[in-house]
Amino acid sequence: MSLLEYLGTNLPLIIITIIIISILVTSVYFRKMTTITFLVVAFLLVAFSVVNYIEEYLSNLPTYSIWRAILTALKYSIPPFIFASICLNVFDPIFKYKYLIYAPALLLLILCIISIPTGIVFYFLENGFQRGVLGYMPFIISALYLAFVLFVLMNKISRNVEDILPIALISLFVISALVFPLVLQEYFEKWNGTLMAASVLMFCIYLLQQVAKKDQLTNLLNRQSLYNDAEKGGHSHKYPLVIFIDMNGLKKINDSKGHTAGDAALIRLARSLVAATSFRERVYRIGGDEFVILSRGDTVEEYNELATNIRNKCEENKVQVSIGYCIRPSNMTFDEAYKLADQNMYEEKKQYYDSLNK
Repeated sequence: MSLLEYLGTNLPLIIITIIIISILVTSVYFRKMTTITFLVVAFLLVAFSVVNYIEEYLSNLPTYSIWRAILTALKYSIPPFIFASICLNVFDPIFKYKYLIYAPALLLLILCIISIPTGIVFYFLENGFQRGVLGYMPFIISALYLAFVLFVLMNKISRNVEDILPIALISLFVISALVFPLVLQEYFEKWNGTLMAASVLMFCIYLLQQVAKKDQLTNLLNRQSLYNDAEKGGHSHKYPLVIFIDMNGLKKINDSKGHTAGDAALIRLARSLVAATSFRERVYRIGGDEFVILSRGDTVEEYNELATNIRNKCEENKVQVSIGYCIRPSNMTFDEAYKLADQNMYEEKKQYYDSLNK
């Protein structure tokens, strides 16, 4: 057992961990909590690799050592804390009880410590590893963390390949890290830590991607995403229907109730637009109280149905909007369609304010 042997065995994990730390310390987009939790995760990944390496060394000795049981307890306890830290970063930042996400991981740590004298999770016979009555608990808890992350993320994202692919890769790596210990027990120590590190790296990249493409107040796609999607769509074959939406009365809310109330109204509007749309549409906040929807619909009837849904959802959430649209023919650029939808929206907005002044 030597440092060089450890480095040779865990070089991929160490390289990935260095990349994760580099992303964390150089990015200006992560919240402080995100940076801290992922630095802790990076430390846990290295600790996990060290624990695995030493435990494997002890397993090859002719006599049993109590240190092997202690290291096994740590080996089972560290992954849930890693997954819990990932879960922590899918919560809303203002959620008061978010740190309770560590409770299952802490419970497992206690059970693993108790297992050293009792064998409730694992024990050893003649230096041979055996599972106790709760032997699969570490994998069950880790799987529950994964299921929680997937549930939250799939309810936050659009159903587009660029959103789904990173989550699919994260899931693949984590599932592999959970399955290999069960089906490849002789070899998983060499892969497990690296797979977890790859999962964490993919999640960091996913978070950066989301920050870059999302509006931070409403969690909708931003202006840059709008133009990226419009360019991918070419002239009209992917998103023929362009809808421009502007909130009515935001200035009045800001002046009378303050900008916090105005932000709350914008969030309610964003939720209304998401609730009114389907996988055929993408919703963007392009600035202030201006929103755009790109839709695969290409008829006036489809627009009318969508506009009715939008108005109904907005009414439920106590916000009012003006809407304009354009269905792009094949010879119209996105900028032209955007301007036309904007003009149509302002015509409706003028009618709205004219009616208030009567």
